[in-house]
Amino acid sequence: MVGLYRAVVLTLVYVRQNLNQAAVGDLFGVSQSTVSRVYRSILPLIGQALCLHVPNLEEAIRGRLVLVDGTDVPTGN
Repeated sequence: MVGLYRAVVLTLVYVRQNLNQAAVGDLFGVSQSTVSRVYRSILPLIGQALCLHVPNLEEAIRGRLVLVDGTDVPTGN
């Protein structure tokens, strides 16, 4: 069983570090399938919690210099 705090941390580590689920499971002492279940249930909640802080793109860049970075970054997709 993973508590709410550990579930959020597990999800953020998985998203931020781009590790596979088995590696995250080893870090947290749980199975890969637990990581998958936790990730699928917690990520939408994190998104809902942060949606209030996502500015409209047009408003965010108005009057500012914007740099577009074309760096190739693996996404796991």
